[in-house]
Amino acid sequence: MSKMKRRKSFLPKKIKIGGFDYEIIFVERFVDANDANIGICISPRTCIYISEYSKEYKLVKPKIIQTLLHEIFHAIDNVYCNSVFREEDIVLLESLWFHVLADNDLYVSSEKMPSSIRVLGHTYEIIHNYDFELDNSNSVGSCTNFFENKIYMSNNMDEGHIKVQILSCITEIFINNGFFNDNFPHLPFSQGLYQVLKDNKLDVFIRKHCGGRV
Repeated sequence: MSKMKRRKSFLPKKIKIGGFDYEIIFVERFVDANDANIGICISPRTCIYISEYSKEYKLVKPKIIQTLLHEIFHAIDNVYCNSVFREEDIVLLESLWFHVLADNDLYVSSEKMPSSIRVLGHTYEIIHNYDFELDNSNSVGSCTNFFENKIYMSNNMDEGHIKVQILSCITEIFINNGFFNDNFPHLPFSQGLYQVLKDNKLDVFIRKHCGGRV
């Protein structure tokens, strides 16, 4: 890694993941690894390397950000999920969440609340302040109606818990569509994703550089 030439970058210099500050190191290319590699997360050293090139091809900005998201998911897995994800899980998470974060204002790092979200080509209306006791539902925090494309949020949660539940519901949509099995740890993953998005304003960063491009 020491032989790699650092580059100036639009990427954040650090990303807070759990209690750790991961250094983001942008390099021209990986000289001591397969030229096809474009990202590496080294959790014991709390650092993430992102390459500007894949073989002879210079990466476009959205692909660089998607690669950063991929490596952040490796770190979230390590910090929040006890390293249970396979590489193919991370690849799916990267692709699915990049589209969601680029397509939607989730307002994770602000006080606003989204009224709808677009996931996998479908628009889901978010019903806030729903009283689950009225329909004798067993749901406590949230519920997703996959047939009506509606997400219900309980009326007894604060802002932070609501947004964690929204992220969890999005992950459940992925599970319901067969991308992951029912054992996927969507609650700890969603909590970790919420912390990373909020503390680093990563949702705003992705929308700024990629919104409407995917």
